[in-house]
Amino acid sequence: MMKKGFTLIGAIFIVLVMTLLAITTSTFISSDAVIAVKNYHSQDAFYIASAGVEYYLKQLDGDADWSTPPSQETKSFSGGVLTITTTNEQRNRITFTVTGLVTSGATTYRRGIRSTIQRMGGGLGSIAEDYVLYMGGTGSGTGETNIGNNVTINGSILVDSDVDIGNNTTISGDAQVSGDITGDTTGITGSAESGSTMPEEPPSLESTYYDNELATAATYSPADKEYAGGKTVSGTTYVNGNIVFKQNCTINVTGTATIVATGTILVRNNSTFGDYLHVIAGGLITMENNISIGKYGVWYSSVGFDVGNNEIVGDVGVGEGTAFLTPGDIDFGNNCSFDGFLYAGGTLSLGNNTDFSGLIVAGYVEDIGENSTFDLNPDVIDWDGLVGFEGTEGQEETHLTDWDEVY
Repeated sequence: MMKKGFTLIGAIFIVLVMTLLAITTSTFISSDAVIAVKNYHSQDAFYIASAGVEYYLKQLDGDADWSTPPSQETKSFSGGVLTITTTNEQRNRITFTVTGLVTSGATTYRRGIRSTIQRMGGGLGSIAEDYVLYMGGTGSGTGETNIGNNVTINGSILVDSDVDIGNNTTISGDAQVSGDITGDTTGITGSAESGSTMPEEPPSLESTYYDNELATAATYSPADKEYAGGKTVSGTTYVNGNIVFKQNCTINVTGTATIVATGTILVRNNSTFGDYLHVIAGGLITMENNISIGKYGVWYSSVGFDVGNNEIVGDVGVGEGTAFLTPGDIDFGNNCSFDGFLYAGGTLSLGNNTDFSGLIVAGYVEDIGENSTFDLNPDVIDWDGLVGFEGTEGQEETHLTDWDEVY
């Protein structure tokens, strides 16, 4: 009788263990199924967001002006919903976020992707639509660009270094900076982006044309040349030596004129130059004070520019600006006015009271003087006609410069 009792108790115990095991197994299976369902719907929301990125890129394809991109929208897609919002809208750079939503029962699953895309390779004309100052992609990434007090910059800047901004300075656009931004940042109306990624392919000066002209000048007999008083020039003049434009010299131009010197060029005080003058120097171009330069000019130096005070270059209309180009340095004094394009492959320094309209591209910008004004002016130069720079507007490529997932 006792044996039968133990057998019954053992049977009951086994049944209880099996029941608990079945319940536990069922719970685990049910939990795994719930997790699997959640993962499935979450992954589905991610795929919808990814599809939204491709959809938005397609909407931008062929759009000439990213500052007025396709409107923000919410769209049904693949059993869910995608929502597109945009921020930091510029002609050549835009950040947008796509959120994918999937609803199952009472639960909504959300995944988001934020992307930044930029047009590159479109040449100077493309850059000039947004930027007044463009110092990027040179690999410098060191040093500090000092922007003085009471400076007004009407446009965006891109700087591959640290930037220190003086008091009461206004930047009516974005400040994209590879390093740190210090000083008075309250005047930045757009975004202040420290640690910003610099472009992979910045514009660079191809000097072949200018080098060939200098090589031609070197075939002439060595001799220096002076210009004094009033002179009229036309065609191309080659000098295998140095040139001095003496004080109070006036150079008038018939048609288009080019002056090429293998050596240095010195422009003395109070000299005046007419329109359509191109100057090419193998050495340093030095300008003293109170120099006036006309429209449609191109000045090139293999070494650099040293510019004094009170210079006036331009005051021009559409396409009439003048360009100063060098793989070296450009140093401006105070009270200078310039309409056009400055390209310094080396270091650029601008004095106080600079009045500039156009585009500045430099390897490194050291100083921007106090009480200066810089205006965005994309039409100041015929960019496609400027010798030495590749890439034309309308041939840009779109690059994804930043991507991250947001929830």
